[in-house]
Amino acid sequence: MNDRERDMKSDTFVQPDREGQQPDLKTQQQDNKQREWYAPQHQRYYPPGQPYQMPSGPPEPPRKNNTDIGVYVAIVVSLLVIVLITVMAFFLIRYLAASDPDPTKTFPEDSITHTDSGEVTEATSAVITTVTEATITKAAFTASSAPSPTTAEEADDFENDPFGKIYTREQLSRYLWFDQSGYGISPASQASLAYFVDRQAFDVAFEYFTEVALKSEFNDNNEGILHRWGNPVLVEVRGDSTEEDLKVLDQIIAELNAINALPSISRVTTGGNYIFTFSLLDDMAEAVSGYVEGNWGFVSIFWDRTGDIDYAEAAIATDVMSQEERSHIILEEFVQGFGMLNDPYDYPDSIFQQDWTLVQDLMPIDWAVIRIVYHPALSSGLDSNAIYRQMVEELFD
Repeated sequence: MNDRERDMKSDTFVQPDREGQQPDLKTQQQDNKQREWYAPQHQRYYPPGQPYQMPSGPPEPPRKNNTDIGVYVAIVVSLLVIVLITVMAFFLIRYLAASDPDPTKTFPEDSITHTDSGEVTEATSAVITTVTEATITKAAFTASSAPSPTTAEEADDFENDPFGKIYTREQLSRYLWFDQSGYGISPASQASLAYFVDRQAFDVAFEYFTEVALKSEFNDNNEGILHRWGNPVLVEVRGDSTEEDLKVLDQIIAELNAINALPSISRVTTGGNYIFTFSLLDDMAEAVSGYVEGNWGFVSIFWDRTGDIDYAEAAIATDVMSQEERSHIILEEFVQGFGMLNDPYDYPDSIFQQDWTLVQDLMPIDWAVIRIVYHPALSSGLDSNAIYRQMVEELFD
């Protein structure tokens, strides 16, 4: 063995132990392998690098920087100013938009003596309506008594109505929805169109709509959804009616037919789907389904699986009321048979007033409710949220 070979092999030799003895080569290799793969316990779950060390004490909190605080305050103040300016601009735009569309408004003489028509709605279960009492004069407009064309103030004839006022056909023709609405044949119906020009006015009418059309006074199981007539309404009159009774009935039918979105309404002698009976008070339970004792007027409506009203019954007591009282009850019960079944307390002169009244005509907000119920964009089965979104999109977007 030469010197080079001896030097190369010396790398594999193991060093002798302290006693000068040379350990076994196999034992030395096993010890090396154990040292190679051993890792301290506290480093096993940490990435390669410096071993984990516990901090010597809790970290010191960062010191506040007065400059940074000043910047934050300036940003917050700027945002508040922007929000304030935006809100002010929003209300200014709404104020300008609420002004009357035409400052040169006039009123045709043929709108003075007529009454507008309504719409039909539907509901499935029997419902009853109690009569209300209050006095009101029939609406009559002249050029001198018409409401101001530049404000939403009430006319003298509608002093208890929040927003009712008459716009001319020319003024309303600028709105896309007008052609589908029908102008109406009564001043109150014509004045109800003001609720669809102004967003604030519409919100008031919609709130009343949810009380009148999405609830019922008795057997309230329509679950807050819309029911309305989908097919033509055939009114069959039964019982002992007077000439004045039929006159009131024919008048409200004509007014309802003047609204374009409603199904056609007509009187028939037989085969009707809306049975309207004049009966003695003691016989009321036989004349109308679901009758609740003590009521002088009662209406029940029924709907099919689609939610459309397909049948209705109403009865008027003939032996306990004067003709004026009967005329009021005929008007109220007949209109409620189109799906508006609840009587709130909101408006004393409303045909839907819960208290006993003698009103002989509908208020503009009553007609606004009817127009919402039968708006072409809606259908039976919708709830209040869906109805509101659809109406706002149609009217104001």
